[in-house]
Amino acid sequence: TPTDIEIGLLYLKNRFNLTIVNLIIDTALGNFQKKGFRSFYFYYFYKIGESLARYMSGALALSSDVFSYLNLDKNPCMLTKIGHNEKENFLTLSEKKHIRKRIVYTGTLISYDGIQELLDAVTLLPEDKYELHIYGTGPLLDLVKEYQSKYENIIYYGYLKNKEIKSVLSQADILLNIRISNFYTDIFGFPSKLIEYILSGTPIVSTNFKTLPGEISEFLYITKDVTPKSIADQILKLEKLDFNFINENSKLAYDHVLNNYKYEDIVKEIIMFVNSI
Repeated sequence: TPTDIEIGLLYLKNRFNLTIVNLIIDTALGNFQKKGFRSFYFYYFYKIGESLARYMSGALALSSDVFSYLNLDKNPCMLTKIGHNEKENFLTLSEKKHIRKRIVYTGTLISYDGIQELLDAVTLLPEDKYELHIYGTGPLLDLVKEYQSKYENIIYYGYLKNKEIKSVLSQADILLNIRISNFYTDIFGFPSKLIEYILSGTPIVSTNFKTLPGEISEFLYITKDVTPKSIADQILKLEKLDFNFINENSKLAYDHVLNNYKYEDIVKEIIMFVNSI
């Protein structure tokens, strides 16, 4: 919700009597600490934009908390979700034969995605049995490179395009979805990559965050808490599980997301909502 975009949309709404609906997936405010002129400026740039959202015709979000946080309760609002465009069931599962278990993280390298915690977790694992592959970029890139220089089993691959990430996910042994609780992630915190993770068929170790749907959490391997030890312990527990059990759980997760998170169906619901305003 950048201010200039919101002002432009409000002008169009009033000038041409249009129905304008915001699809609010995330907030930019969690990325700015209000330290220094640049961060201070951008924080209030997006903060003002968020305040203008209440003057739109309606809103869509991934969590009901978004509506109360942005004072949208009096507007037409609808919960929606992240989806996929897969047309058929292409899942093929086979036991990986890597010398070391390949743990993969993809996404923004930022504090609320648990970068420090996952890096420290891997240092608690046997170095000859596990390696961490990291894909992405963000404010904590220097931290990732520092750990890479110290630990031979932590490897940073940079940023990859989405079409290339699919292969990375499917070839991994374990995927990491760490989310650290804070004010903004507790409101907006559903990571869109979780749908892609599940569709890869690879088991996912995840923290239990406020906006994690129960219907999805049952397919994940949830850590006791967000500490590095708890993350490492959950990774080690996977080693003790039967491969067929993990396989079956991955298939159930895949089928659930494939059938219930189709963008075609999600967009139909959005169109119906907009037309109802």
